[in-house]
Amino acid sequence: MEKMHLTWHALEFEHKEKTPDWFWAVGLIAVCIIATTIFFQNYFFAVFIFLSTTILLYKANHLPKIITCKITNRGISIGDYLFPYSTIDAFWINVDHSGLEKHQILIRSQKTFSPLITIPADNQDPEELHKILSLKLEEEKMEESPFVKIMTHLGF
Repeated sequence: MEKMHLTWHALEFEHKEKTPDWFWAVGLIAVCIIATTIFFQNYFFAVFIFLSTTILLYKANHLPKIITCKITNRGISIGDYLFPYSTIDAFWINVDHSGLEKHQILIRSQKTFSPLITIPADNQDPEELHKILSLKLEEEKMEESPFVKIMTHLGF
């Protein structure tokens, strides 16, 4: 069996600085939703929106941690969490052609609540990643959902 091991460090998520306008927009949208839910006497949902918005605004400017990503004979680990190959159905490498070297590994997992996992692979050689991953996994074209792309664009 060929030994495979690759380790790199990446940011937990891509941080986007939020302007005061962003905070005002999120707050105004939340107030409108809360007012509407109170009008329809759905008080539980109003409290839920209030708490969710409060947490979102609190976490909005947290800086990402640096995580360690590894591809080993056992599986793919992101930080302290290991995804064994037996729980992964397929992989795809999104190669960034913008020159910013923001490559991503997408893995389709058998997990119910995280079926598509995106792993930042900045500055990693896509050919090397493909060579190592294809030893254990099937390659299948995948893309992040449009919802994730929209939310990323909006700064979430």
